[in-house]
Amino acid sequence: MEGEGQLVDSDGNLVYEGQWKDDHYEGKGRLVGRGTDWIKYEGEFRGGRMEGFGEILFKDGKRYKGQFINDVPHGKGRMFLRNNQVQNGIW
Repeated sequence: MEGEGQLVDSDGNLVYEGQWKDDHYEGKGRLVGRGTDWIKYEGEFRGGRMEGFGEILFKDGKRYKGQFINDVPHGKGRMFLRNNQVQNGIW
């Protein structure tokens, strides 16, 4: 797949929505977490992975906004905790 598009599961639930290149998530998009400790990620993708700037919402209510490499927070970012505290740092 190339360009803009959606991926849905067999039940019709949205899995990914955004840009594609060579059948991989590439560019900006939104990915829904299934069987993970997070609910959704919105941001940049490279080669099918969360890479670049993005924001992820975790099931426990925390939210991270910042840099990602290889599907994990890595680099400069901010973690927003459930108690309205914000942690700025390097991950």
